[in-house]
Amino acid sequence: MSGNASLLAISLDVVDSTKIKSSLADFSGMHGTSLDKLYSEFAKMMLISMNRFIELVDLDAVLDIKRLFLVKRIGDEYWYVYELNGLEQHDRTRHSTHMLMAIMAFFSKSPYEVVATNPEEPDDPNVWDTEFDAMMRKPICWKATIDHLSHAMDLAGSADDKLDELLAGLTAHGKKWGFTTNGDNELLELKNRLGVGFGYAAGQKAIYAMRSDYIGIEVDRFFRMSKFSVKGKILAGRELLASLMMEEASPGKYMFRDPLSGGSFTTANNGAYVEHKIFSEREIKGIKGGYAGAYIFDEYSSALTSGCSSS
Repeated sequence: MSGNASLLAISLDVVDSTKIKSSLADFSGMHGTSLDKLYSEFAKMMLISMNRFIELVDLDAVLDIKRLFLVKRIGDEYWYVYELNGLEQHDRTRHSTHMLMAIMAFFSKSPYEVVATNPEEPDDPNVWDTEFDAMMRKPICWKATIDHLSHAMDLAGSADDKLDELLAGLTAHGKKWGFTTNGDNELLELKNRLGVGFGYAAGQKAIYAMRSDYIGIEVDRFFRMSKFSVKGKILAGRELLASLMMEEASPGKYMFRDPLSGGSFTTANNGAYVEHKIFSEREIKGIKGGYAGAYIFDEYSSALTSGCSSS
């Protein structure tokens, strides 16, 4: 996808993930609990959290789960895009508003916890009488960034075209004969490992799924802005904010209106807080003229993340 793309870029990132992993490592060193098992539990809680987010998107009356795409997971950060192409402007506003609602609903749920124990918790769920000498709980809390991208280029097809010939020449068959087939298992392994595409052999052919990956100044701006995200709040960029219908309910608090039904969509009945933020060109590292956005949150997200580390 390139040119006049219309995407919601969404970043969901674990708050203070390095501190959590450091605490798990300290607990392992002090009590002998398997660090690999603790990391596995941490990863499981992240995946369960993402399952919750995906379910909330799917349950929404307006959002279409087939428009949601995970571009990549960068450590403890998940980068999604939600495709708005093919929608009229009022429907783009509706989908953008409902995506905010889904993320606020995600923040309104109690965070999952990584639980470290000594001795380790038994694998058998029927064993209930284990007494622990030590226990530590670490909540997995999240922060979010969202913005609308109008121009972004998908590198996936381009990368495949440029690298196919090179990688084919690196296989044993390619080195010997100067060519190979799409179903060459060695070629498929190289492409899978290098992220060019993911596939498997079917005779002399290959069944392939390409992974989208977007570039562009708006993508750079989005990730520069995401560095300022904080726990329990949605950091929304100026381009997204400009497309929303917001009505001030009380000083600093707004209702987000659906352009068709006129209904408000926030997790709090009396609106959500909107705190505007200006990012200087220096803060946002080279984005000419800087940028602007706003933190969006409510009482629920603030209360439920109070036990988390600071971002």
